[in-house]
Amino acid sequence: MNQQPNNQNRQLSYQQQQQHDQRQQQLEQLFQQQSAYPYSQGFQQNQQQNQQQNLQSGSILSDKDLLSTTLADHKRVIREYATAATESNCPAIRQLFNQLTLDTLHLQGELYTFMKQNNMYSPPSPALRQDIDKQIQHSQQSGQQTQQLVAPYLSFGGPHQGYSYIQPSYNQAGQAQQHYTM
Repeated sequence: MNQQPNNQNRQLSYQQQQQHDQRQQQLEQLFQQQSAYPYSQGFQQNQQQNQQQNLQSGSILSDKDLLSTTLADHKRVIREYATAATESNCPAIRQLFNQLTLDTLHLQGELYTFMKQNNMYSPPSPALRQDIDKQIQHSQQSGQQTQQLVAPYLSFGGPHQGYSYIQPSYNQAGQAQQHYTM
C-alpha cells in the first residue's frame, strides 16, 4: 500500500473522530444545561489530546483494522443514540439524539463506502437455503408455542375480543404472509 491511501485513511479516521468529538461536546453542553452530565470537561480534553497524539505519531493498527474498529464503534454509537432517543422524555434531548443518530449513520455510510471501494470490507457470505429453512421452521414452532400459551387468555375477551391470529405461512422467498380473521 502506498503512502497516499495510508494518509487518506488516517485523515478520514481523524475527520470522523473530530466530528464525533464535536457531537459529544454538543451533548455535554446540553446535559450541563440540564445539570445531568457527570463527566468533567478535563476528561474529555485529555481523551481528545491522546487520540490526536496517537493519530499523528502513527498507529500500531493497520489502516484496515483502524477503520474496521471505527466502523464498529459507529455501529455501537448508533444503537446507543437510538436507545437514548427512544427513552428520552425531554423533547430537546430527544431531538439532539435523533440528530446525532442521523449524523452518525451518515458517517458510518461514508466510511463503509470508502472501505468497500478500497477492498477493506468484505460483505457477509450469503446464507444457505438449508439454514434459512431451519430458521423458518424454528420461528414457526416458536409462534405455535406462543399461540398455545396465549390462547387461553384470548378466550376471556378483552381488547382483542373477536380477533384471532393465524400462524403465518411462508412463500418461496421466505417472506411471511400473515392472516388475521375476525
